[in-house]
Amino acid sequence: MKSMMFYILYTIALSFVLYTIFTNNQVSKSINSSESISNRTEQPSPVKSEQNDLSEFTRDVQMAGQIMRELDYLLEEMAKGDDLESAIDAMSIAHEEALIVVEKISNSTFSEPKLLAIQKKITIVLTEYTEGLGLLLEGFEHGDGEQMQEGYQETIKSKEKFFELETSLKDL
Repeated sequence: MKSMMFYILYTIALSFVLYTIFTNNQVSKSINSSESISNRTEQPSPVKSEQNDLSEFTRDVQMAGQIMRELDYLLEEMAKGDDLESAIDAMSIAHEEALIVVEKISNSTFSEPKLLAIQKKITIVLTEYTEGLGLLLEGFEHGDGEQMQEGYQETIKSKEKFFELETSLKDL
C-alpha cells in the first residue's frame, strides 16, 4: 500500500514538475521568438497576447483543480489504510504545488474587466485553500485538533468556491 501511495505521489510531483518546465519553456521560447521577430517585424497584437495569457491562465486554473482533486483522492485512499504519514506528505506536496499555481495565476494580466474579476476571485480562493492546507499541516505537526479542524473547514469552503469559479471560467 505504501509503495502504491509513494508511486502516486511521485507521479503527481513529476507531472507537476514537467508541467512547470513545459510552461516555462513555452514562455521562454515565445519570449525568444518574439525578440527575434520583433527585430524583423512589428510587435504582436495585444489581442493575441491576451488570448495567450487566457490560455495559460486557464491551464493554471485547471492545474489547481487537478491538485485539489488528486489530493482528495489520495487522502480518501490513505484513510482506508490508515496511513497518516503518507497523508501528511501528500498534503505537503499539494500545498507546495498550490502555492506555485497561485503565484502564476496572480501574475496573469488581463485588460478585460470580466477576466480581471475572475482572476482576482480565483487568486483569493486559492490563497484561502493554501492557507487552509497550511493550517491543517501545522495542526498535524503540533497535534492541535482545533487548528486541524479550522484548516480543514477552510479547505472545504475554498474548494467549493473554486469549483464554482472554475465552472464560470468555462462559460467565457
